[in-house]
Amino acid sequence: MNQRRDVDLRHPELEERYLVAPGEARVFLARAADHVPADFFDPARPIAFVRTTYFDTDDLELFRSQRRRRIRLREYAGAPGRDGIPTLTGVCAFEIKESTGSERRKARFAGDRGDLQRLLRRGPHRPIDPDLARAAADVRSGRLRPRLTTFFQRRSYTGDGIRITLDEQLIFARPVRLGRAGEPAEPADVIGRGPHLVLEIKLAGPRPRWVDEAARGFLLMNRFSKFKGGMLALSRADAVALAPPRASMVSWLHELPGAHQLDSGRDR
Repeated sequence: MNQRRDVDLRHPELEERYLVAPGEARVFLARAADHVPADFFDPARPIAFVRTTYFDTDDLELFRSQRRRRIRLREYAGAPGRDGIPTLTGVCAFEIKESTGSERRKARFAGDRGDLQRLLRRGPHRPIDPDLARAAADVRSGRLRPRLTTFFQRRSYTGDGIRITLDEQLIFARPVRLGRAGEPAEPADVIGRGPHLVLEIKLAGPRPRWVDEAARGFLLMNRFSKFKGGMLALSRADAVALAPPRASMVSWLHELPGAHQLDSGRDR
């Protein structure tokens, strides 16, 4: 899968999420490797990581809503080995994900840091999904602000109509700024940890028989959410209330090295 590819899912995919033990994960991935090739995004840094910053309103509309809608900024990272330091690759994506039961729809705008800065400060420079464009406009106006960052190691396998991911060592942290390529990826202000292993199976076509056989007996946890789990961890860490938001999205974006000065009236 090309991390730089924009996505616009007009038709829903089926997504299943399982909490698995190390032995279950090992056996399942060995079976998956017989049917679906592994993704390797950077041969020099084959251990892949994902850093995700989630957005919400001041009254936490997305967190409190029964509608499972996520607006997030993803940054991809890699390490040369399991003991290496994960560093950002510079590939990023702004996404909307909406789930109903086990179905999901997703739209994303992918690019490098400059592309994402431009989207969130000035608007899209190429056609994108209308809902995604509205979400970016809400970030520019300050209606949506960064609330939470998650970080985890990811192994993934992608084939025709199927994608499998195994997320390991999930951590929750206070939101971090959009990074630049080569910077350490792991957030510093960690406030909690999630399940050790989360297995996800995304299907855009018929469910392969081998998936049924390999996942038999796994604990299905489709209601588990990294966003909600992290927001609850933030609430516990702050004891009384969630951490106050930054003064504005403009100030958050201005923390980027080399960020251009903006016309403050234009971005309010």
